[in-house]
Amino acid sequence: MKNKSEKYFILAEFPFDSTRKRMSLIVKEEKSGKILLMTKGADSIVLPRTNINKKTKEVIDDHLYKFACYGLRTLVMGQKELTP
Repeated sequence: MKNKSEKYFILAEFPFDSTRKRMSLIVKEEKSGKILLMTKGADSIVLPRTNINKKTKEVIDDHLYKFACYGLRTLVMGQKELTP
């Protein structure tokens, strides 16, 4: 894949806080006009809010466990297109 540049306009920001354990942005993609919710945060908070199949979740959990065994901290990222 060649270098690809995309431009987004931030419509709203929900900053990280220790209660939510995540931060989110609502953005508008310049080219397509799509409105997206982008979130990053602790796996224990973000993953239960996803719609992924069981096998994929098992693979992700396995990777997260291996990272934790090495003492690494992880963040999970996700996005969803919002419809008006």
